[in-house]
Amino acid sequence: MSAQETPPNAPAPGLNKRKAEGEAQTELSEDASSVSDPMVAEYLCPITQELPIEPVLAEDGRCYERDAIAKWLSMDHSTAGTRSPVTNELMGKRLVPATQVKNMLMHLTERGILQGETVDKWRATMEKKAEYAERIVHLDTKAKAGDIVAIRYLGFGYRDGTKEGLKVDHKRANHYFAEGMAQKDPRCTTSLALQHLDGKGVPKKNPAYGAALMMRGAMLGSEHACAYIGWAYANGQHDFPRDRLLATMWYRKAMTECDGCHDTGPAFRKTIGSWAWTNDREWWSACTNPRAMKLLKAAEKAAREAPQVVVLDEDETIVANPPRDPDPAPANPDATPSSTTTVAAALAAAAAMGNRDGTINSSIINAARGLALSSRDPTVSTLANAIAQGLSRATDGESR
Repeated sequence: MSAQETPPNAPAPGLNKRKAEGEAQTELSEDASSVSDPMVAEYLCPITQELPIEPVLAEDGRCYERDAIAKWLSMDHSTAGTRSPVTNELMGKRLVPATQVKNMLMHLTERGILQGETVDKWRATMEKKAEYAERIVHLDTKAKAGDIVAIRYLGFGYRDGTKEGLKVDHKRANHYFAEGMAQKDPRCTTSLALQHLDGKGVPKKNPAYGAALMMRGAMLGSEHACAYIGWAYANGQHDFPRDRLLATMWYRKAMTECDGCHDTGPAFRKTIGSWAWTNDREWWSACTNPRAMKLLKAAEKAAREAPQVVVLDEDETIVANPPRDPDPAPANPDATPSSTTTVAAALAAAAAMGNRDGTINSSIINAARGLALSSRDPTVSTLANAIAQGLSRATDGESR
């Protein structure tokens, strides 16, 4: 076979060259991959196994995500002290921002030296963080201009922290809460009161000032402030005297007079419900029925306008504001006055007003009957029963 002849099974001319070039390219890609992966792994947080957003240097010489290592250090690992999550050796709790590491990650990703899914995720997180930082600057500008929504957001954001990255800073939170209080915002006022009561963002706890701010929040219409004052009276907290009557009054105010600021949580509402069931059964029954609650609110308003109890005269006609003797002193000086007396007065006043208008609501009759059956005070039961009977007869007369 001459040198010019091609073997039968030989590849076509140029194929070997392209194959060689392809193999060389594959080897280059593998080399690049083998270089990139160890570089990415070198920067990963040992705890999260992600590139750190806020890298810090710990005393074991390793670089971590700040939140992850801070949580680790807060755990009680042993009586001897905290151990490194990497070496298991004892280590201190001092953390130093790894600014150079953060800058290096920025440069390597921008130049495309670090690539891959982990790097893409890190880059997306950093972009979102930058956008959120711009948003905070914008909100701060609006807050300085007096925007109450921005003030609330920044106040609660610095108090609790946000998942977008706003760190807890109670001193800054108090600054925004004070700005909101200056605008007579009930939420900010109540929140600032809690900060002083708990000693957060202030030199020390200040129960007197905190209580004063809480009262101001309640007067501005904060549901949580009213509920908190009721809780303080019920349990004798923060130098409040233990007083069941005042506790009931403030709990009622929280549930009936704060329609514009529902800022308390389920736990406090459950506390109010438990208290009402034990100490204020008639009001609790009304709370479980929205229509009855609305009626009770109207009745209490009528009672404030006509505070004296309404009774039936000799002709069984409803008379508003009759003369009456002062209330007798309770048999037990330590006993707490029953709230049923107030409810009875409210029902009676509402009934009298309805009668003067020529209309009698059957719900008032039913409420009076329920009060007559449930009250343990004979005087209240007799009065409520008389009201129910008188209204029933008046209703029958209207229907005929």
